[in-house]
Amino acid sequence: MSFRVTTRLPVIHTSFPTKLFRVNVDGPNVALQPWKFASALYDIRVDENGMVFPKTRAIEAGRYIGPNGAVMRPNTPMLHAVLTKHWMYKKKDAVIYEIEQGTELAEGLILVHERSDVFSLQPDAPMQLSELNKLLTDFLQSNGKSYTKQEFLEAYPRPIKVEGAHIVRSIINPGHNNHAAKLSVEHPKTRWRGDFEGRYAFGGFKGPKF
Repeated sequence: MSFRVTTRLPVIHTSFPTKLFRVNVDGPNVALQPWKFASALYDIRVDENGMVFPKTRAIEAGRYIGPNGAVMRPNTPMLHAVLTKHWMYKKKDAVIYEIEQGTELAEGLILVHERSDVFSLQPDAPMQLSELNKLLTDFLQSNGKSYTKQEFLEAYPRPIKVEGAHIVRSIINPGHNNHAAKLSVEHPKTRWRGDFEGRYAFGGFKGPKF
């Protein structure tokens, strides 16, 4: 079984194009990490009133800079790497949600295929971060199957193959990071990393933005 990247990214989906998994580090409830000044790892930007906003227009115009929501992945080498090697997942209370292909999204959410094997559930309208966290949690619990880390690795002992990653491009510098995208899939101890200007750089594996 394999997952194939066949389109220019990012792209918006209103239903799940493939089976995807969401890892919650600290239990069943989604708690997105807001951006703070000079923060390297975050999930979403929040304004001074605690509001988050959709980036639909930026995606359609080719000006999207992520992240902007809850990261999800297929059963890829990167997903297995973060579950078995990353420091965050030494915790025993991590919960992995599985959402089947074809699942329709709840009102207020969109699914964005950002790059390579990275998808994210994002807001489709302005809302409070607390409201988005609840919406994401309710969607995952109502539409998904949940696993502990051990249960997931028993159910999915091997990752699927990712094909076509070489055509994935950086949204800032199209065509310049193809080799890095290919390496990020073939060598899961390394990954994409966003710098403070939003450009994607290729760096040491420190875990994706959850």
